[in-house]
Amino acid sequence: MSRPLLRMQRQILGISAQIMKGRKSHLQSDLESRFGAAEFSEWAEEQGEQLAEFGLTRSGWVQLRKKMFEARKVRSVKPKDGICGLAEIRASEGGYEIYYASFLNQESRMTDRRFAVAHELAHTYFFNPEIPGVPLSPYQKRFGVDPDLEELVNKLAVTILVPRRLIIKYLRMFDGSGKEGIIELASIPKLAEHFRVPGRLMARRLVHDLGGKKCAVFMCEPDKSAQSGSWRIRWSAVPGVTSEERKAMEGLKIPRSMIPCGTTGRSEQAAIDGRWRKILEPPVYGKRRRPLRCESDREQIDGWCAVADEEVIVGFDV
Repeated sequence: MSRPLLRMQRQILGISAQIMKGRKSHLQSDLESRFGAAEFSEWAEEQGEQLAEFGLTRSGWVQLRKKMFEARKVRSVKPKDGICGLAEIRASEGGYEIYYASFLNQESRMTDRRFAVAHELAHTYFFNPEIPGVPLSPYQKRFGVDPDLEELVNKLAVTILVPRRLIIKYLRMFDGSGKEGIIELASIPKLAEHFRVPGRLMARRLVHDLGGKKCAVFMCEPDKSAQSGSWRIRWSAVPGVTSEERKAMEGLKIPRSMIPCGTTGRSEQAAIDGRWRKILEPPVYGKRRRPLRCESDREQIDGWCAVADEEVIVGFDV
């Protein structure tokens, strides 16, 4: 293995415990105590890899198999109309039932369906093991959306679909630059395809979770519905944003002048158009955000890019 890849592997193995050293919620601290874990992130990595073993395929990706659900007392996984969100979990007869939105059965939504179901499967770890459906911690909300809990559930769900041990193995295969300090943006589409997960999920896994980078990552493509030559954001992976904020970014039209140039198939450090930061700025009450097409206040910021045939991935620190 090359020296840059050895450094990358050591970084991935050692950085997980550092990622969660910031301010912890009361919920996370309480759950760590109940799980007997020093750090939630490392506990999630271990639990995810253990469960993923039941679904590991010969080609090296994780299939959501019956044994995985049986291990977590999930009796059935079915499509259903009219559910809230993409999927939900319900306690039933000493176990659980998982329902996902019927439209996720479309082939084009396969990766979204896999993550939605894995998310609900991860929820089983946060219920009382003796009484299904009862929250494990008193700091969990019993009704409504619990942002702190959902963040932890997402962290566990992604370790199930993309176990750390496997991602290290396949980074060697899909490594694009071999240079220290370069974020492997070019690897994201190939890894996402291999593991059957959404691109934004792989970006969070590779850059945020395992890389320990606090970066905004955007996948862009030409806007075929426009005649102005503009581009659009297909997906985004930005730390600290809500799902509503993420959805507001995706589909946003981007002037062609904001798209960096680079060597096809390579991850490179690049000077990024400063207007990318404006996408992350919250709207000011009573004022309209300056259009991205305005170049009067254009500046350059340090970042990374990866260019494909008709796709460009842009990343920069936030």
